[in-house]
Amino acid sequence: MKVLGIDQSYTSAGYCIINENEEVLDFGTIKTTQEDGDIFTRARIITDSLKKIADDNAVDFVGLEGLAFGGFGNATRDLAGLQFLIVDAFGSAYIKIYAPTSVKKLAVGKKKGKIQKQDLFDSLPEKTKTILTESGLKKTKGLFDVVDSYWIAVCTLKDVHVDN
Repeated sequence: MKVLGIDQSYTSAGYCIINENEEVLDFGTIKTTQEDGDIFTRARIITDSLKKIADDNAVDFVGLEGLAFGGFGNATRDLAGLQFLIVDAFGSAYIKIYAPTSVKKLAVGKKKGKIQKQDLFDSLPEKTKTILTESGLKKTKGLFDVVDSYWIAVCTLKDVHVDN
């Protein structure tokens, strides 16, 4: 079984594909900027790229992090549009959506205080840490996006095993 985890974003959407043993098979980021077009064009670029990655890797299930509604401005609304396109592209039967707090709790357990991106990285299996750091991704240039997508994929894998 192959699961694709997606950390959706317009600037650096992280993705990670894992197998049933939580081993990383593929990962990366899809980056867009305002130079790529308006928000609708960028959403289509990201969605089409994710769909191709999933198809090329024969992915069985997809996990997405749900929207955080504590932000200001148009960011949440724009991400809702991106999320809709992703769900539409894959079909809702193959997609699981998780609250950000659920993903963090799975990754770090019952840590006191606010969970930071570094905590999610520190909780990775050593082999996965090595694969991601040796890829050249930097913390501010996609590494944490891929880390998030890894944990989203793990959530999905655990959920799918419970369902089946």
